[in-house]
Amino acid sequence: MRGLRIVALALGLIGVGLPTAAQQRLAPAAIAVLDFQRVLRESAAGADIRRQMEGLRKRLQDDVAKEEQGLKAAEQSLLERRAQVSREQFEDARRDLERRMVDAQRRAQDQARDLDRSFNGAAVQVQAALVPIVQDLARANGFSLVIDKSQALVVSNAVDLTGPAIQQLNQRLPAVKVVPPAN
Repeated sequence: MRGLRIVALALGLIGVGLPTAAQQRLAPAAIAVLDFQRVLRESAAGADIRRQMEGLRKRLQDDVAKEEQGLKAAEQSLLERRAQVSREQFEDARRDLERRMVDAQRRAQDQARDLDRSFNGAAVQVQAALVPIVQDLARANGFSLVIDKSQALVVSNAVDLTGPAIQQLNQRLPAVKVVPPAN
């Protein structure tokens, strides 16, 4: 029995110094970061997206303001006619006006969602162009993993690929077509 313990102890001590097969195969991960929000803010493509989105938002705001003015005018007209129509006619007209207001609000919300989808579609185009750039930068700098900077708590500037990625993106994708919502 004592001999078995000595053999087991000897085998255990030998095994402590030997890395497992999995440890031998895996190289340490070299991690870099990329700030995608900064890419959207500072790249030429991001500036182009912002310019187009501002135009689309302005158009939406103008349309909503016109519709709002029309509804306010209809409300004012209804209030002025109140004494001239029966109570039933007034209530019917008031309900119709409320329905139109709810419909207008719903349309404005739908259009805002459609604008968000347009922006997201353009951002996906930027991301698609950015992936091969980041892969090349990571490979050239010996990084095996790149994460978004928003996912990291502490980051050294030495592992931030954002600046070089923006420079290359500006050359490869200077503009992005934002597909306007179909209204």
